[in-house]
Amino acid sequence: MQTLLKYLFETGVLEHGTKEEIEEAKKEYRRKYSKEKQKEFREKNVRKEIILTRKEFSVLCKAAKKHKIKLAPFIKQAALAQVAEKYLLPSDSVVQELELAIRRIGNNVNQLVRYAHQNNYLPKETIAEIQNQLNELEGKISKAFREPLKVHHLVEFAIKKHPELVEQLENLLSKYKQK
Repeated sequence: MQTLLKYLFETGVLEHGTKEEIEEAKKEYRRKYSKEKQKEFREKNVRKEIILTRKEFSVLCKAAKKHKIKLAPFIKQAALAQVAEKYLLPSDSVVQELELAIRRIGNNVNQLVRYAHQNNYLPKETIAEIQNQLNELEGKISKAFREPLKVHHLVEFAIKKHPELVEQLENLLSKYKQK
């Protein structure tokens, strides 16, 4: 859509119109501009309505408040995070704080290593190993917060650690099969 000034020039109201006619032309421009923007919005976006019980609404309101965002954007972000199999964190600052803490640890290790190196305490291989482990740890923590494990991965992990869970899971599943 053209600018207001261009619109006023094209209509000729700036050159030949009265003050009232110019004001009326501005109002007409705003109406057309608003209508055009609404049309663009409807073409780009889809509006959907959901119906919630009062309890569901309350749960979502509390969660949105915890995340410090309004309800509609929260529902949108939560749904998209679920589909993408990602976590919706209360704020990205939690992850950033953890990453910063890990970096601080890394810096402290670097200082210790430098001191040890100057005094011939630590071999260079140990320094590189510590740095690699910290980098790996930072990546794992970041990934763990941003990408939740799928349920079957959690179950597999738990079974590897505690093989006796297989029998308990089979008993649990058999109860649900009978229903």
